[in-house]
Amino acid sequence: MKPRLSHVCVLALAAGAACSHVEGVRPPVAPPPAGVPQQELAILEREYSINSKQCNRSAEEVVEIQHQCSKDRWIECVYAGAMYHRGCGVAKDPVQAEALLQRACDLGSVVGCSMVGVVTKDLEKGIALLEGACARGYSPACANLGSSLLDRGKEADVARATELLDEACRENNIYFCGALGKIVIKWKIEPRFATTRALLEHACKENDMVSCYMLGLALEDGSLGTVDYDRAAAVNWGACHEFDFLPSCNSLGYMLVRGRGYEKDPMKGAMLFYVGCNRGYGPSCESLGEATEKGWAGPANPSKALLYYDRACDIGAKDACKRAKELRATGSAAVEPPPN
Repeated sequence: MKPRLSHVCVLALAAGAACSHVEGVRPPVAPPPAGVPQQELAILEREYSINSKQCNRSAEEVVEIQHQCSKDRWIECVYAGAMYHRGCGVAKDPVQAEALLQRACDLGSVVGCSMVGVVTKDLEKGIALLEGACARGYSPACANLGSSLLDRGKEADVARATELLDEACRENNIYFCGALGKIVIKWKIEPRFATTRALLEHACKENDMVSCYMLGLALEDGSLGTVDYDRAAAVNWGACHEFDFLPSCNSLGYMLVRGRGYEKDPMKGAMLFYVGCNRGYGPSCESLGEATEKGWAGPANPSKALLYYDRACDIGAKDACKRAKELRATGSAAVEPPPN
């Protein structure tokens, strides 16, 4: 099962890492009016070092900053909202995060609107907010808009989403390269196969694991025009064993089961599924269920497989829910050899 790709950079590219420590909490002094993205980012950096990747503020500081969020202090609304979204200094609170960011947006902050567009569960609302922020010249909003249009899944959005994601990826926002790969593969945009493959290679070499995952899939199944089992195996091995990226470990498991890029070894493949499942990765639980059901690494055991499918379903793997329902309906499952 392939994991869903959505806003892979979320707030990191919406407004920076947003987790730093500044001695004390500044007294409320009205910042310049919001509305110009680059000016907003400059103020956020000056006041809160918002581009720092550190996360050293205490809960008390974050709460005090939150209390400064008001009609004259859009900057605190943005910063506190980002803290609650990331769980930086305070516990993650998506509802509180969205409320604070929406307050900033209502006060005219383009960055705040862009952040709401990313974090909200209302896809259409998010698209509308990102459209507005993108139109104001805020490039992270344009990139995230491409991801949202991809998530919406309408053919009418494909051309624009592809252009937005391609531009973001080429501008070294490599966290959007994986989403670009997904849309090109999903909609079979053949004229972009070669360039997308090259962009994924570049992003993967820069250690973006989602790009590595998409590249591995594409090289194994030829979905970007080229089949290269050896390169796919190397990409998956590196992402799995060097960076501990569970989606790539799952892909590597299937390559071992199928004997692609490696000598066929279903037992080693199933072990990768087992490890991923034990760590709470739903697709690996589903893969382990399939291996157990079909007897790839031992006697077929549909009853035991059902337990893995159920666990995968509970974690959110929808295809596993469907297979568990089918097994319960039939009471048995066919024994199949590992795929060729």
